[in-house]
Amino acid sequence: MATAAAHTAVLPRAPRRLQSFFHYYPRAAAVAASIFGLIVLLGGLLNIVAITRLSAPSPVTVPNSAFMGVLAGVSLFLLASAQWGRGARVAGRTVAAILALMLLATLVEYVTGVDLGLDHWLADVEHAPWPVGRPSPYTVAAYLLVSSALLLGERKSRRGRYFADYLAVAAAAFAMAALLGFLFGVEAHVVPYVGMSPTTVLISLAVSIGILGLHVEDGLISIVLAPDAGGVVARRLLVGLVLFPPVAAILILGARFQLYALPLAAALTLLFALAESSVFILNTARRLSMIDAVQRELTEDLQRSEARVRLLVEEAKDGIFLADLDGKYIEVNPAACELSGYTREQLLGMTIADLAAPEERSKLAEERANIIAGKTSRREWRLRRADGSMIEVEVVANVLPDRRWQAFVRDITERKRHARLLADALAAERALRADLEAVDRAREVVTEAAAELRGADIDPVLAQIAEQARALTNATYAAVGIGGDESRPFEHWATSGMSAETQAAIGRPPRSVGMLAHASRSLEPLRVREITEHPAFIGLPPNHPELHSFLAVSIRQRGEVVGNIFLANKRDSAEFTDRDERLAGLLADGVALVIETARSYAWLQSIVDQLPDGVMIVGEHRQVFAINRAMRGMARDPGVTNGDAFANPALFEACTATGELIPHEDLPLPRVLRTGETVTNEELCLRQPDGTLLPVEARAVPLRGERGRPADAVAVVHNIAERKETERLREEWIALVAHDLRQPVQAIMLSFDMLFEHANEQDRALLMRVRTAAYHLNRLVGDLLDAARITAGRLAVECTYGNITTIVKEAIDLCHLTNRDIDIVLDAPPEQLAWVDPERIQQVLGNLLSNAAKYRTPDTPVRVHVHVPEPKTVLVCVCNEGPPLDPDDLAGLFGRFARTRTARGKHGIGLGLYISKGLVEAHGGRIWAESSGGVTKFYFTLQVPEIPPPRVVPKRSRPPAS
Repeated sequence: MATAAAHTAVLPRAPRRLQSFFHYYPRAAAVAASIFGLIVLLGGLLNIVAITRLSAPSPVTVPNSAFMGVLAGVSLFLLASAQWGRGARVAGRTVAAILALMLLATLVEYVTGVDLGLDHWLADVEHAPWPVGRPSPYTVAAYLLVSSALLLGERKSRRGRYFADYLAVAAAAFAMAALLGFLFGVEAHVVPYVGMSPTTVLISLAVSIGILGLHVEDGLISIVLAPDAGGVVARRLLVGLVLFPPVAAILILGARFQLYALPLAAALTLLFALAESSVFILNTARRLSMIDAVQRELTEDLQRSEARVRLLVEEAKDGIFLADLDGKYIEVNPAACELSGYTREQLLGMTIADLAAPEERSKLAEERANIIAGKTSRREWRLRRADGSMIEVEVVANVLPDRRWQAFVRDITERKRHARLLADALAAERALRADLEAVDRAREVVTEAAAELRGADIDPVLAQIAEQARALTNATYAAVGIGGDESRPFEHWATSGMSAETQAAIGRPPRSVGMLAHASRSLEPLRVREITEHPAFIGLPPNHPELHSFLAVSIRQRGEVVGNIFLANKRDSAEFTDRDERLAGLLADGVALVIETARSYAWLQSIVDQLPDGVMIVGEHRQVFAINRAMRGMARDPGVTNGDAFANPALFEACTATGELIPHEDLPLPRVLRTGETVTNEELCLRQPDGTLLPVEARAVPLRGERGRPADAVAVVHNIAERKETERLREEWIALVAHDLRQPVQAIMLSFDMLFEHANEQDRALLMRVRTAAYHLNRLVGDLLDAARITAGRLAVECTYGNITTIVKEAIDLCHLTNRDIDIVLDAPPEQLAWVDPERIQQVLGNLLSNAAKYRTPDTPVRVHVHVPEPKTVLVCVCNEGPPLDPDDLAGLFGRFARTRTARGKHGIGLGLYISKGLVEAHGGRIWAESSGGVTKFYFTLQVPEIPPPRVVPKRSRPPAS
């Protein structure tokens, strides 16, 4: 590893610089060629007479050649400006087409001898020894290659090479040959007037190299820019190729200016070529040897890394399967064998389809196509084990760079079972809530009807009860009967669903006989599918509609049946369901109070006893004159029945969820009598005879007397133990999910450490983003676990004597790591002892400092104060300047998943302050917030030890008693 790191400097670094050069070169070359051509064109026009006096080809470009060079440069510039859009490319090819037409016309003039007048466009001089404006055939050939390359643009050969690159190389070769011919004077002695002037050569070379620069990624230039050994060789030799022509030109020009003999120039040129090639060959070989050594070292590191990876795969808890693209398994780990029930040898002879459930095999083709396309698949499947059983698994699959299919398989059978149980519990809770809400609405309707009647007549109230029962159960007919026996009709009888004509045809109310008597004598609901088949059925009165399905629930008082709700003919089913029975029973229980109140105030106590919720009615002087059985069942001593419940704590002991006794004046009923305000949905706990705490939800309302003053008060207490248990199951599920997330997060961070060690600079930037995401995910998982512990009451702290000032300074230093530009001002004594768990208090301070930094006004400091406002208490304050918090936001600021209005657009899930509150309270302190005048302050308190601590103090969960 050290050798590889030491040799990293020898790896090729030129491609990036060359690639950047060739990205910008085409337009620069085009501009240079165009300007150079324009200068030559203008200069040639001004000195045309001097040009015609020459007796040999001019070293200066003729006007037409210069104009063609300008066209070539303009075309290259437009094609190189791809970001300008399609218009620039079309304009570039149009200019190239004009250049090609001019060149073809000039070629026709040479071949046919016909003068098309092109030579006189830019120059018309009589008696010139050759056509002054006509480029030489050599120039025409070079420019024709350039224009063809510009026209072909992105066309490729079957091997994927650009035709334009080859044409540009050919044009550059023409230009170099012409330059050498000019230097050696060949064109003047072999074939007259076929050479190219040096200016035309430079223009041709610039445009040709610019065309090569158009295809940096996959053209011929990409061979030179390759980071492999071939690219190194090409770049090394290319340097020699570029250096040789200028040196050779200088040596030969010296001979032409008769500074020394031409043979000497040729010998010096050959000597330079040999020396240059030797240096570059040796230097290239040395660099390749160093690269080869680095590659060997990297190969060894890779082998060691693969060995570690294989060990991790073998020890992995999840099943890991490797297969070819045809789906045949080629490698599995022990966890995969344990998961599937097959041995390794058996699995290696199987395919993916062999383990898939039959009904899911049709999805494999689509999944294979997605994975081959480079997508990562994450979905749930049913896996067939060796014993034929099916298990539910989660599969994460993708294709490796070596074209192998890789899958991580995790057994989620237990997790799915828990999820189904939770879903069933939630569905049951939602259904129960919906049923209760429906029954509550029905009760409200009945209660309003009773209130309007004010006890004048009970039959309309019963009719409303029958109508609500029929609506709740979707029955065709409903009836409510109160009192009565076999000898006489029901005392009160009301129906719903029958027309007035039908009721008139039936006549008087029925007697309690047959099915009605059988239902009246039973405390349990009576439900039958076909009433005519029941033994107690004795027929129906004349003119009575036919009845089939039947349901009867009793209205009870003190355990005795005082009436019944009868339902018949379920409209959407052949018989009534358990839910119908439950709804009708709840309605019967709920309306019992209304019925008895309407019949007689003397029945108040007995009717209240039938309510499923606890009910207590107290007078203005707090004397209890009504308490139902459900409420008495919640008492600490159910046998106590006398006296004022609030004056006798032996009957009820109200506590908080943590077991702290609630003061008498803070209970719902005393508050209602004191303030006259309604208390709704207040949660508290009642201590039971065995010492356990029963969670309840209390509602208390005042009963107004004369002049509107509260005379009496009524409290309704609902047992929410089942709901709390459901919430606890949900919290355990959240904690289970968060716990299961820990392992993959740790695997991600472990993989990051391994990959980061061998990654290049570009890959390390990507891996750092992965590490940041994994860090945030790990912190989120930790917050979820802490929130679950707080909700479950299992959050523990390990406290000891500590210097709170030191802890605050460390928290500030940690905050600076993620918020470098924040200014935090600390006001604290050098040493202040407190009873703390340092790590947990740092977590609290980290949350408060992070919030202050997030919501502060820019360029304002965050201030932290530590002082002792009273003995035994340390007060820590974190304040920032910024938008004030609304009073509504302050009320629920420390709730779970609480988010204020100002938090919109900010990252976070609303657990930081909730966890901070739990941690501070676990220390025996309290936390609160204040916001006014553009300043928001968060306070929390800690306990101060009374006795100076010794040098070594063991960790304890609570401070010692004073």
